[in-house]
Amino acid sequence: KAEAKTQRLIRELGERMQEWAKQLIDGIDDPAERAKWTAKAEQWDANWNSLFEQLELVEAKITDGFATANDKLDLLIERSTPAPNDQPEFPSLTGICNFRSHISDERYYTPRNSLMTNLEKAINKKRKAAITQTVTVHGLGGVGKSQLALQYAIEHEADFDIRHWIRAEQQETLLRDLADLAPWFGIVREDSQQEDLAAIVGQVLHELSQRDRWLLIYDNAEDHELIRRYTPGGDRGQVLITSRNPHWDQWYETCAVDVMSTAEAKRLLRDRTKQKDNAASERIAERVGCLPLALEIAAAYCVQCQMPLAAYDRLLDQHGLKLLDRHRPEDYHAILSKTWEPSFEQARQKSQLAVQVLALAAFLAPDNIPRFLFERDGT
Repeated sequence: KAEAKTQRLIRELGERMQEWAKQLIDGIDDPAERAKWTAKAEQWDANWNSLFEQLELVEAKITDGFATANDKLDLLIERSTPAPNDQPEFPSLTGICNFRSHISDERYYTPRNSLMTNLEKAINKKRKAAITQTVTVHGLGGVGKSQLALQYAIEHEADFDIRHWIRAEQQETLLRDLADLAPWFGIVREDSQQEDLAAIVGQVLHELSQRDRWLLIYDNAEDHELIRRYTPGGDRGQVLITSRNPHWDQWYETCAVDVMSTAEAKRLLRDRTKQKDNAASERIAERVGCLPLALEIAAAYCVQCQMPLAAYDRLLDQHGLKLLDRHRPEDYHAILSKTWEPSFEQARQKSQLAVQVLALAAFLAPDNIPRFLFERDGT
């Protein structure tokens, strides 16, 4: 509209200028003077006519541009609107799941073939009741339950259209993560903190119960009543639960996860650090009880500090971590504490601020801590 108005004003101005020039020339008596102004008027006419032609070209380009934009918009709407009987196409693991930031990079995943076999057998085991295939992966903290569940989701990518990771340690995080699936089913959410998450989750669970080819992973669950309340009904899809609590067999199939074998632990250390010191790898593995989390801490420290495995083994002596009986689960907290000490000491030497940030973070939830809590003026 603004462009059309501008063009109209320019045309009116041009026409009036031409009319004024004609009236001016008609009022001149001196032939020489009249000839001079006639030549100028002809030049003005030519200039205005040229301007009018340019305006017409601009107008045509604008019109074509709007037509093209409208065509593209119509095509976009057509492509993004599913047919009445179509279901939306769900993205892959990295599309709708946000759990890779919580789990170690799978490039460093150490295969635990016997565990994966046990998990697959438990999932495929036929139960008498027609319920969703559900398996609880249980074990002590740090033995690799979450990593096993992640690896299952990766290896069975072709079996699922929907794969979703749910932080199940608290009801609030569980509901929020389940509600994140709402848009994929066309469920409208309110842009408000007052929205009824439980009602939205109820709709999500209903939609899932009507579909096949989905996998939900409830990570770090402890309350079996909470999980049973917020899992889809019916006998479609699969559910994996990771938990420290071993008492789930009353409701679901279970798969126990223990510490690594010495061979697996040595492989983790060697692969992660790119070092071939077999003796040092074995000694460190035994000292930390072949606990995967402790092994990962040790490997990360060696990589960060460019430290040989043998030197890290001696460092554990300085921090009082002697050779431990890997079958004593009560030692695991001590193992993690002692394995963590060198990393904490390194942070202290590099930056006292880092120590303060860690101390503050200790009072917050273990995952997804917002960066803005520690930022000021964008730094």
